[in-house]
Amino acid sequence: MEEKKKPIFILGVGAQKAGTSWLHSYLKSLPEVDMGFMKEYHVFDQGIVRDKTPRRRKRILEWISSFGPASEKNLRAKFRRNNHFYFGYFTQLVQRSPKISITGDITPSYAALPPEKLREIKLKLEQRGFRVVVFFLMRDPVERCISSNRMNARNQIQANSEDPELEAEILQRKYKSPAYQLRTRYDITIKNLEQVFSRKDIFYGFYEELFTPHTVQRVCGFLDLPFREAKYEEIVNGAKVRSPIPDELRAEIRKHYAPVYSHLARQFGPDRISKIWRSF
Repeated sequence: MEEKKKPIFILGVGAQKAGTSWLHSYLKSLPEVDMGFMKEYHVFDQGIVRDKTPRRRKRILEWISSFGPASEKNLRAKFRRNNHFYFGYFTQLVQRSPKISITGDITPSYAALPPEKLREIKLKLEQRGFRVVVFFLMRDPVERCISSNRMNARNQIQANSEDPELEAEILQRKYKSPAYQLRTRYDITIKNLEQVFSRKDIFYGFYEELFTPHTVQRVCGFLDLPFREAKYEEIVNGAKVRSPIPDELRAEIRKHYAPVYSHLARQFGPDRISKIWRSF
């Protein structure tokens, strides 16, 4: 008699603005997958990644207030107060229907989690019978910073649309900030992940290759699922404002994140990285 396969828990660790929302949308469409009531649960990044300034707290509260029914907001708050409820919730998702074999949490800020926290999450999920796998999508660091800046400063940029240089000015101030570095130093994230997870349990993908049948076939194979087509042209959380970014600023950002380009070239091959990353 064949032993029943363990349910899979997907721990999505980013990167921000690298296609995680599109991936989540695709996974949700699969009959074997139940990702729960939201994409980003933000349970384990509190105090590690999330800025605790009054302005940031206000933004977090506004975001929570705009999200879903009260019952779901209360449940998420419960997860954060006591992680036991978080693990129990996802266990229940795969137990309540024989069709569901995969669940997970795709929170890009988890890219900054240290090995100790990753190890703790993995152990607690394994104790509940899960096989834990990681998804880490990456994007050309220069383009990721530009896209993140457009998202974070969109209201300011839109309110001053007559100033074509404003976007670049904000980016100039932000690209070295801790918030940007935590989400762009893929080399550090990879190093932390590989201290805890076997490479066979980590799916490394690239935004520039994501929206293709080839990558979706890789995703399905990694999860031991039959291949199903995706909506490759669908844009999820795309930027609505775009201003030209000077080549000089692009070069400056590229220089700052040189260790990322070097590490990725060593791990995945310079030919592949130079082909997909404009700034390589």
